[in-house]
Amino acid sequence: MGEREGMATELDHDDGRPVAEVFENEDTRQRTVNVFERDVPLEAIEWLLLQAAARL
Repeated sequence: MGEREGMATELDHDDGRPVAEVFENEDTRQRTVNVFERDVPLEAIEWLLLQAAARL
């Protein structure tokens, strides 16, 4: 993804491959969601968003 300044909460497969992330830009504090594959279950995205809200 290139150089980014900020923090992320990630959802990964058991083998470490990324599924999705919520990234918070260090300068603007804007949060974005990036999904790296298709057909991610809604429950997994909901879990990711809850984790990001608690951690970022």
